[in-house]
Amino acid sequence: MSPVWLYSWFPAKKPTTTNSFWPGEISQEYGSYIKPYTLDLTYSGEKLAGKTVNFKTEDSETGTLTLNDIIPGENTTPINDVQLNESGEKDAYTFNGTSVTETGAEVKYSGKITPKAMQLSLEVTMAHYGSVANTYVFPRLLTHNNRRSNSTQ
Repeated sequence: MSPVWLYSWFPAKKPTTTNSFWPGEISQEYGSYIKPYTLDLTYSGEKLAGKTVNFKTEDSETGTLTLNDIIPGENTTPINDVQLNESGEKDAYTFNGTSVTETGAEVKYSGKITPKAMQLSLEVTMAHYGSVANTYVFPRLLTHNNRRSNSTQ
């Protein structure tokens, strides 16, 4: 099999945007745990280190962000249908939106992604405790003073 024949058999899908990189170049794990850092992450205005975010796109138009151990109580938090916008910069897309997680937390996100790095800002509002916790009614507590003994009845 010649290399020319293989290329024609599996044609690559060219991006439909003016950015000059392929979807596979931004479909990767971005992290702030090793150097060089590929993730610049802020959580409610504070820089957050030691975390990873996965991004996957098939067409450079929409994608899925997966937050790994970032939202309290969630190991992974997928954010689907992230719309990618051309940023005006060569080789960069921007994105923003709001999503509600499985535990009811509201995540407002915005960022910029390139093949080498991701900037991601998260504003997270945790679910109200009443929406995720049960309400318990405890029975009346009987003390020694308000308990009657069987001999005085």
